[in-house]
Amino acid sequence: MDSSSIQGQVKIVAGLPRAGKAPRLLAEFREFLANRQSPAFLSQATLPAGQMPQGLWICPSQHNLESLRCGLLRDGDRAYLGPQMLTFARFAEGLIAGSGQRIRPVSILQRRRMLQRVIETVVSRGELKHLSGVAHTPGFVEQVDQQIAELKRRDIWPDEYVRLAQTQREQDLGHLYAAYQQQLQAGDLYDTEGRFWAAREIIASRAASPAHRYGLVVVAGFRDFTAAQYDILRLLASQTDSLQITLTCEEQGEGTPGTASPAGRGLLFSKTYGTLARLQELLPGSELECVAAPPLAVPALEYLRSRLFEDETSPPGIEGPISGLEILAAQSVQGECEEVAQRIKRLLLDGKTRPAQILVILSGQPEIAWRMGEVLGDFGIPHFLETPRGLAAAPLVRLIQGLLRLQLEDWPFSQLLGVVGNRLIGMFDAQDIGSPDTNQTRLAIENCLRAAQLPTGRKALLDQCQRWSLAADAAMTSGAQEEEIPQLYWHALVARSKLEQLGACLNALPQEAVLHDWLTALEKMLVVLEVIPANKGVVDEQDAETLSRHQKTLSPEIASGGGMETDKQSPTQNPVGNALCDAASAMKNPEWHEAPFSPTRKQTGSKELIQSWQLLRRGLRAIEVADLGTGDVQLHRLEAILSLIDFVARNTRLHQGQDATGRVRVLTTDSARHVTAQHVFMVGLSEQSFSSREPELQHPESMADSAFSRSAAAAVPDQKPAAGGGQEEDGGRLSRSSESMLLFYELVTRATSSLTLSYPAIDEKGQPLPPSPMLVELQRCLGEATIPTTTMTLGQPQDSSSPPHSLSTFRQQALGEALEGRHGWLAGLAGLSTTQSAGESILAGLRSISQRAEREGFGPYEGLLLNESVQSVLARRFDKDHLWSPSQLEGYATCPFRFYAEHLLHLQPVGELTLRSDAARRGSLLHQVLAAVHQQLSTSHQEGDADRLLVDRLLQTLQAVVSANPLGGVEQALREIERREIAEWVPDYVGQEQDYRSQWGQWEQPPQPTYFEVRFGPKARTDLQEGADSTSTPVPFEIDLGSEKIRLIGQIDRIDIGRVGGVTVFNIIDYKSGKHAIKMDLKKVHSGHQLQLPLYALSAEKHLLADQQARAFAAGYWNVRDKGFEKKGKQVGFALSEVQDETLAPCVEWEELQPALMERVTQTIRSIRRGHFPVYNEDNHCTNSCPYRSVCRIGQIRSLEKVWIEEDSGVLKDEEQESRGN
Repeated sequence: MDSSSIQGQVKIVAGLPRAGKAPRLLAEFREFLANRQSPAFLSQATLPAGQMPQGLWICPSQHNLESLRCGLLRDGDRAYLGPQMLTFARFAEGLIAGSGQRIRPVSILQRRRMLQRVIETVVSRGELKHLSGVAHTPGFVEQVDQQIAELKRRDIWPDEYVRLAQTQREQDLGHLYAAYQQQLQAGDLYDTEGRFWAAREIIASRAASPAHRYGLVVVAGFRDFTAAQYDILRLLASQTDSLQITLTCEEQGEGTPGTASPAGRGLLFSKTYGTLARLQELLPGSELECVAAPPLAVPALEYLRSRLFEDETSPPGIEGPISGLEILAAQSVQGECEEVAQRIKRLLLDGKTRPAQILVILSGQPEIAWRMGEVLGDFGIPHFLETPRGLAAAPLVRLIQGLLRLQLEDWPFSQLLGVVGNRLIGMFDAQDIGSPDTNQTRLAIENCLRAAQLPTGRKALLDQCQRWSLAADAAMTSGAQEEEIPQLYWHALVARSKLEQLGACLNALPQEAVLHDWLTALEKMLVVLEVIPANKGVVDEQDAETLSRHQKTLSPEIASGGGMETDKQSPTQNPVGNALCDAASAMKNPEWHEAPFSPTRKQTGSKELIQSWQLLRRGLRAIEVADLGTGDVQLHRLEAILSLIDFVARNTRLHQGQDATGRVRVLTTDSARHVTAQHVFMVGLSEQSFSSREPELQHPESMADSAFSRSAAAAVPDQKPAAGGGQEEDGGRLSRSSESMLLFYELVTRATSSLTLSYPAIDEKGQPLPPSPMLVELQRCLGEATIPTTTMTLGQPQDSSSPPHSLSTFRQQALGEALEGRHGWLAGLAGLSTTQSAGESILAGLRSISQRAEREGFGPYEGLLLNESVQSVLARRFDKDHLWSPSQLEGYATCPFRFYAEHLLHLQPVGELTLRSDAARRGSLLHQVLAAVHQQLSTSHQEGDADRLLVDRLLQTLQAVVSANPLGGVEQALREIERREIAEWVPDYVGQEQDYRSQWGQWEQPPQPTYFEVRFGPKARTDLQEGADSTSTPVPFEIDLGSEKIRLIGQIDRIDIGRVGGVTVFNIIDYKSGKHAIKMDLKKVHSGHQLQLPLYALSAEKHLLADQQARAFAAGYWNVRDKGFEKKGKQVGFALSEVQDETLAPCVEWEELQPALMERVTQTIRSIRRGHFPVYNEDNHCTNSCPYRSVCRIGQIRSLEKVWIEEDSGVLKDEEQESRGN
């Protein structure tokens, strides 16, 4: 194109940032608009108003556009209707919309969906060679999308790229590019870059009439243009009176930007120098004007603008102290955000700065954006956060994904826990029915899940809940009281009902269906689960219109199902036509436009739920439209629908909740480069920010550069493409480095008064972190001048000299003031309605810490409940009718606080899914087998090897018991492990029995196993399904303590009956299957840690076997994994009686022990009724296995070397309690 074809004036305005380029052009644009609307101009016009030359301003971003619009009105005294200030993308879309062409845009989501389908098709045909191994990996679609977009920006068409491809990777990309572009053309669609191609054709094809002519066109703020945009600028130059383009670069040489000079900044401005050269080539005769930049008010900022990234190795530096520029080296990302927010708050409180005059630039990792937003909210600073969250982070989307994975994977343990605990599901909000001890529905279900210990399997879980429910029904039928039934059984009644509802809801999902039917099914699922109310969801009218348009444009054969009668079509026979008809007609139904949530629904974040559901529906509809546009409609199975939801969630952003007007703007680097602010904070300048390191995969621009250079070489016959591509790769790397430098340069020149550059100088492990290389270069540029730097240290306290600027610093400083003896702030924190809860919590915590720090005795904060009303409740709870068990009494002696947690607070440890055997279940199985075998042997007399017979009987009975009670899944496998463990112990146990029988010498009748699992007292809640010996009695054993009688219950594993000295005697045996042997210790009996066997011996002698006049001979533990029944020398077990001269006599130790035993029981019961539950345990390793270790403070007690003395001296006196705040 020669200069004669350019009909208007073209001027390129070049200069440094903030040189006044945009304000000057804005004044000309304002003047043009004002003149065009003036009466004088209108009276002299020879054309109709609709054909007069228009004004047009094109800028790169929406934030830049908003600033320009404000500037247009700020300095003028009139309003302008339709000033035609647009981004380049909006300008192109406007041309397409006004052209009447049938081409339609595709969204990013639709574009990537099309690419995904193209990749699947090409892979299935075997056309990918180099990239076939990564074609199905996450992110591959996005990478291909970026590669194709960059090629389109360079105006490299698929056939040209395929022709010039030299590597197999480039050939694979070329196949994908060609197939994708073919899909677009077949559907009359255009993507983000294709809209510029379409706009170029529209401008080139329209007639040179006054209606299409512009009076003034301004293109400002760009560093570079795509090939199509260059062509659009060239065409606009022929249809405008004046075209003015701005570029950021500096004047060098003889007044010509881009001319190399010894002290120039050629690398920094290489991008814009290349743009300038290209514009001058396309627009010959264009005028170049270099705008001299007036000096900035802040010398340090002016120096950076004029000298940063100079090619000199040693810049001269700046003289004098530096002001308006500061570096903040924070001790963490959180500390960086808080310090920046603190400085912003000071600026706002000063009264001279408005929020809109402050800009925060996010130059670090994406997570810093949300950290910054949270901190600014805590400081009460109105702000606009540009970086929106992805739809994948929306709670509703995560819930839907969790529900679908739950169904797909057959209810895995962790997934089901997550669904049950999700507060969006209203179905689980109902209260339980049945026992008054039950908790809410979610707790009931969770307890059943953890108790079942099933890693997966819906049927197995429901079967287990049914067994528990039947056990509860059987107990009630047998006359058991509600409080006697295990809480787990009550929970199972509720859990089974709710889980069956959940299962029915998930089973209602289709096996396979088109997207429209899946959306309907998903919505019904959410309604049933009470996530949304029972009315239709919101569907955009534009989506319904799009579907109708597709329906009209499809060929009659496709729309009607290939000529078949449409009234006989099923979705599987005619998926395209039926899907279009159903979707379009349903979406036009007025019911679909009702609000999806009732305004009376009390649910946190309901507005977010509405938006999330709308975006998800819209995204899936967009995919449906993309598939329908290609005539390819599939029936999707559950895993495919889950994949599509994941795809939509990854590629969709949640909308912003507010605009930037009157707020502190928190912008990304690309948006901030066009915005000027009085105070600028660049945060996150860590080593990774502005990095130009080569990525693992080839950069899209590098591939485009390679293809572009080969394309240019092919156009010149004498020029050959470079071999090896080394120079191309170096050039691409240099180009990216130049772009990073230019971006950083543009950002540091955004401030008019102050610039603060911050980075986290310490990582999470306390190791130093280097700053960004760009920040290092900035420091080098300033020479020996010292930039004011604030270095925050780990644990740096808040500055108490200034008032708190946030709720968090208010709390911290109030506590710090209180520790210094000034309590006013802390009192204010507890007194203000907005901070009352936090203040009261802090006061309670301080009170607790203070009282626990007392070394003298135990108090209310160490487990002593000394309030008289509480003690009165405890006295009634543990009155004379209370049923005590030896295990309860032993538990209190071992750890009073654990007794309190278990028996009064009824705390239950959270059961996690574990792949290990259950020691309690294994012990129960062992007891059941031993009892069954010994009962069989006691009633039968068989000849032969007794030991061999016992081994066989034990193994057979073990197998029979396990087979009679099958479990499911992993639990069955674990019990098989337990069965094998017990089977390994059987031979040793038989040997132990033989040794036990050999101990009794010339007894008239050696002790024989006679009674098993003998219970005294009502059935325990855990024994509802277990049999008991005929000797058992529901009557508790009454013990006379002197001052009162207590009732004792328990269950004895085994009682052996013998006869010696003419007297019937018995031995009490308690089986132990643990790894470590347990033996009787008189000291532990006196301390209350081993009360079980002595109390069992008393109950058997005076209660269970009283009618037989049997006397206790010995009691002891039978350690199955050790040496069996314990012995002390020649003495078997703990001797209760002895044979002297063939006469039975009580042991002296036993006679002396009984009064002490009664005193210990009396003392224990008295302490419980008094509310003495101190956090104290003599076992220094108790926290290794205690389920309550996270809620006790035993470590603090031990650090103070406190010792619990059970007598009254261990309790603080009343006056001491009062002084400690009781």
